[in-house]
Amino acid sequence: MEENNFVRLGRRISELRQAKRMSQERLSELAGISAHHIGELERGKSKNPTYQVLTKLADALDVSVLMLLDFEHQKEKQDLQEELIALIRNLPEDRLKMVYRLVRSVIE
Repeated sequence: MEENNFVRLGRRISELRQAKRMSQERLSELAGISAHHIGELERGKSKNPTYQVLTKLADALDVSVLMLLDFEHQKEKQDLQEELIALIRNLPEDRLKMVYRLVRSVIE
């Protein structure tokens, strides 16, 4: 994971934990991970969480690992715009028109 993704993962863990009205200590107990480690993860300071740690967190938060790693909504506007441009740049004309109609329908 790149540096920003560790921060995003931390924010995601925190938002899921808070949505469940759970303290870091309670998440620590449920996941079997130290509260210190939970804090490090949430601050984006733990750079290489293992799959086992991610699985424990996901189970404790009652979400899938995939949902735990879903932090696309946290990207900045400019990053999203650049990714969209990159995605549509090489589309065939018929698909580009389809994407255009879809985007227009969402905007209007």
